[in-house]
Amino acid sequence: MMERSLLEVLATAAQGGTEGTSVLSMLKYAVLPIAKVFTVCFMGFLMASKYVNILQPNGRKLLNGVSFVSCNN
Repeated sequence: MMERSLLEVLATAAQGGTEGTSVLSMLKYAVLPIAKVFTVCFMGFLMASKYVNILQPNGRKLLNGVSFVSCNN
C-alpha cells in the first residue's frame, strides 16, 4: 500500500478525488475532540463560579481541587 502525505490527501479531496473523504469530514474528526474538551472545561467553569451558584462553596472548593490535581499529573 502506497503511503501519501496529508497535503496530497487534502489536495486530492479538494479536487474531488476518489478517496471518499472530504476536507470537511477530516476537519470534523480533527476539531470535534478539541471542542468536547473545551465544552467540558466551560461547564466546569460555570459550575465553579459563584455567579451561577449551582454548587455550594464547599462543592466549588472540591471542584477546584479536582481541577488542580488533574492539571498537575
